[in-house]
Amino acid sequence: MRAAILGPSYPFRGGIAMHTGLLFRNMRAKGHDVNLYSFRKQFPKFLFPGASQFDHSAIAEKTPSVKVFIPWNPFTWLKTADQIKAMNPELLICIWSTPFNAVGYTSVCRMVRKRSNVKILFLLHNVVPHEGIPGKEVLSRIAFSQADGYIAQSHTVEREFLRFYPSGESRWRMVVPLPTYNFQEFAHPSREESRKKLGITEDKALLFFGIIRRYKGLKTLLEAFPFIHRHFGGNIRLIIAGEFYDQPQPYLDLISKAGLADSVTIHNRYIPNELVGDYFAASDVVVLPYISASQSAIAQTAFGFDKPVISTQVGGLPETVSHRRTGLLCPANDPSALAGAVIDFYRLSETIDWSANIRNEKSRFSWQNLVEAVEAFHNQQ
Repeated sequence: MRAAILGPSYPFRGGIAMHTGLLFRNMRAKGHDVNLYSFRKQFPKFLFPGASQFDHSAIAEKTPSVKVFIPWNPFTWLKTADQIKAMNPELLICIWSTPFNAVGYTSVCRMVRKRSNVKILFLLHNVVPHEGIPGKEVLSRIAFSQADGYIAQSHTVEREFLRFYPSGESRWRMVVPLPTYNFQEFAHPSREESRKKLGITEDKALLFFGIIRRYKGLKTLLEAFPFIHRHFGGNIRLIIAGEFYDQPQPYLDLISKAGLADSVTIHNRYIPNELVGDYFAASDVVVLPYISASQSAIAQTAFGFDKPVISTQVGGLPETVSHRRTGLLCPANDPSALAGAVIDFYRLSETIDWSANIRNEKSRFSWQNLVEAVEAFHNQQ
């Protein structure tokens, strides 16, 4: 198969860019002729809440790509389309995660399709973004109309997509769970080594990993933590590792008010690849107290380290976390329920081998499944 991928990738940071690189890598490994057409710029600086849009990890998978597309620059849309057409692909895969790219994607798809039999596939990470974007509904529907087929990364995303764009019902579709983020760049240090490096002396440790935004529900976890801390006699630490996209002060006030500053570690920054393994190795369980979600790259990163997950029952997360096998599920926005889930986790850990269960379920989240779905779309008449 000769295929072009259009989407953000390295050197941009974050789960979507990593996913694009891993898809490219796994399609190439299967013997397909694949070119990746990536972004020169992803967002204007004034729209990006973080310190940097780029991955400055010392160790990174530098996915080879043609860096050409800028979502707000029509001249780059023309150049992107010209370069894709020069490849003469049988298939164009558009990585969809935000309506901010809608106008550019629409234009590229139309130009590539002109005088071409290329099939266009949209890979859907989500449909409606977590933040407001003017005109997102109209722009998204126009972009979706360019595709011949769609792969959704969860059943929740597929349902949301069909509610949002009913015309998609008549086109080829498949649901493939978000694959495990098993980057070779992630080191797998020992628990003892990592705890020493992070200064953790408590017997138990919880991890909240990734950027902090309101929908991630960190506030709920901080409201639950005093109950958890008291239950374990203070012998537990909460690690918060990720950059604040919200104002940090309200979160810090919750910690201070509870008098738990000495039991909470906060690393307010993007965690580079070479340090990711330390946070997962040092923790017992990853907590996803999300208020809303399509699915979660953090859950799949945790599974890559054989680490169980405590998650709220929102979006596609219950499709990912098998209750009492690979983690626990609880209601969202409920500090008491979340505290109970953490307490239950440690009680159940005496009889459940979470890591073995995760290894047994990894076939559900393989990159081979996603590549085979792309092949199925390409081969259908």
